[in-house]
Amino acid sequence: MKNLGVLGPMGGGKGSAAKYISKKYGYQIISMGNIVRMLARKEGVKPTRLNLEKVQKKYRQKYGDDLIIRETIKKARASSKPVILDGVRSSIDARIAKKELEIKIILIDAMPEIRFQRLKRRRRADFPRTLEEF
Repeated sequence: MKNLGVLGPMGGGKGSAAKYISKKYGYQIISMGNIVRMLARKEGVKPTRLNLEKVQKKYRQKYGDDLIIRETIKKARASSKPVILDGVRSSIDARIAKKELEIKIILIDAMPEIRFQRLKRRRRADFPRTLEEF
């Protein structure tokens, strides 16, 4: 079985698709966002969307644009199962993962109204209050 990578906007359904594939076909999910959240915890930073973006930018500037995908690849190589990389963000991430892990990329998306409702249910403090703001 091929390794996979899912990409798409917030609330598009990436995590749900990854969970479905994992359960049905036995893939291990590796969340790129969890790596950024771990870096934020290390910095003592609250994991809001804005803070996570800042942490990711800081680490990319300090250690290179490929830092997060390289950490993800280490985890993937340690897996005894095929993997799904949940949350491929940049073209650099996709290019490196395709080369190193031979992943197939899947784009997952949904209409803005559906994405807004999904994200609203997550109850994150920094989330827009209306669809128009979103």
